[in-house]
Amino acid sequence: MPTLPVFNDSYRPSSNWVEALAQKRAALKQLEPFPSEIETIINRHLLAEFVMHDLALEGLQIDRERILSLIDKNFLETELSQSDLLAKNLLNCFDHLHKIVESYEPKEKFSLSSELLQQLHALLMEGIGDGGGFWRKKDAQPLVEWHQPAYHEALPKLIENALGWFAADSFTELHPVEQAWLVHLRLLDLQPFETECKRLVRLVSNIYTIRAGLGPVVVSFQEREYYDFAVSNAFQMITQPGVELFARSITRLTDELLAIASKSE
Repeated sequence: MPTLPVFNDSYRPSSNWVEALAQKRAALKQLEPFPSEIETIINRHLLAEFVMHDLALEGLQIDRERILSLIDKNFLETELSQSDLLAKNLLNCFDHLHKIVESYEPKEKFSLSSELLQQLHALLMEGIGDGGGFWRKKDAQPLVEWHQPAYHEALPKLIENALGWFAADSFTELHPVEQAWLVHLRLLDLQPFETECKRLVRLVSNIYTIRAGLGPVVVSFQEREYYDFAVSNAFQMITQPGVELFARSITRLTDELLAIASKSE
């Protein structure tokens, strides 16, 4: 089990990871605009990495080559397994979300809405089961020992309150990585839907880093134990492990993109 870092109630981002991440993103920015073939490789890499690692966080291993074939639409619908469907739906959701955030003007003002939450959940559930896009209608099970999920009757109001907080000036003053983790935590706490909640929550937390020009958060499946540890501690109001996990995940992905982009020089 990972060692719990020292927590301070007034925890602010470590200058080390903030500066390192900013430098790496600046280096990537200097290589833009990318040649079209590099742009294509980068987009495929983002999609494949997010889907492969995100599914693996929940114990579902899908071969990277299979994910690439789904990205290229090199399949017949009748040949798709249940795991293929999960991967395809997550691909579609990530691609849709990434495009709408990147195309929004001004990008940094893009905000999460209840309509978008429901739309993305419906996409995740397509062909898998019922209830896509509908708030849960029964009480949820605690995610950890000290978690007390909201009663389902209170969900619509609590979700709107949370979305209002995410759009508040005091929230936007936080570092984007902090924003992403806090959105992730609050929506995990609420569990808006009966199924696919964790996957959806990790997906929408990307809004806050993408709109800030940091790219998506791809938590490696190799950090699955640490991710569970960070979530568990977050429900005890200890957010440092999760924030630093998200920062580390963005940094790792940025290094990979720099390696790809450098090939065009």
